[in-house]
Amino acid sequence: MKKKTIFYLIWVIVFSISSCYAQDWELIGEKKVVGKKKVTDIEINNQGTSYKKIRFGVKNTALTIRKIIAYSQDGQKYEIDSPSYIKKDEFSPSISFSEKGIKLIKVRLIYRTKRHVIVQLYGIKAAT
Repeated sequence: MKKKTIFYLIWVIVFSISSCYAQDWELIGEKKVVGKKKVTDIEINNQGTSYKKIRFGVKNTALTIRKIIAYSQDGQKYEIDSPSYIKKDEFSPSISFSEKGIKLIKVRLIYRTKRHVIVQLYGIKAAT
């Protein structure tokens, strides 16, 4: 009985601590891309929202990101040379903007893949 109680107590503590550090990633865009095409634009679902971080997730197969270009509502263009390889069903490293965030309208992805892949764009909202 004591071992079971201690196990559950430890589990609750670990879960509580990890949830404090969890970030609120939300899906803000998605696009199905093909291997023949090397560039695609992912439109942002909620263009009036400021995001301080973004990251990509992939479904179906792996993807190599060569370059990312983020476009904001005020006409700014943010070029990110951050080559990364994303395995199937995993995420890219996060890309941080300022704490105030930027109001994205689209993100251009320059990539390489061998097959059809679903690219998901996630963001963390900036504090208002």
